[in-house]
Amino acid sequence: MHWRALLNWLNAPYTLRDLIADTPLPPGADPQTTLAVITKGREELSELRHVETRARA
Repeated sequence: MHWRALLNWLNAPYTLRDLIADTPLPPGADPQTTLAVITKGREELSELRHVETRARA
């Protein structure tokens, strides 16, 4: 179930609006910088998903 939730999250767009609405940030945190980190992590997870899919083929 967790895998499906992760795949759904990776397949959906994630914007600054999502970050602000869904994630309580500490005072003084820069939302743009935080979004950049999350975006990079999503890209890396997506790449791992594609590697795993190719390995199964």
